[in-house]
Amino acid sequence: YTDGKGAHFTGPAAAGPRLQHARLLMRAQRMPADCAPLDAVLRMDKASDAVHTEATILAAACAAANGRRAEAQQKMSTLPVEPKSLEDVHPYAIGLLQQLRTQA
Repeated sequence: YTDGKGAHFTGPAAAGPRLQHARLLMRAQRMPADCAPLDAVLRMDKASDAVHTEATILAAACAAANGRRAEAQQKMSTLPVEPKSLEDVHPYAIGLLQQLRTQA
């Protein structure tokens, strides 16, 4: 169940485990350069706002880490602006968001 493939996780309930898998890949610096696990989370229908927000932050950080600054900026521009939208986002992603904002 650690590979996060669709055969193991399906439907809206899969968003959490897939996001967790992607977060672990980021923390271990094992995320593929194409950020595919995060793109898979972002394509999921009916994922919660918190899951979508966190996946967007991680995807922006992944793009920036792989030299795609314009893509990272574009992803960051889609994030909600109200602080309340970050309440359920994992602290690791919040830290990455702060780093991205200081680099902008």
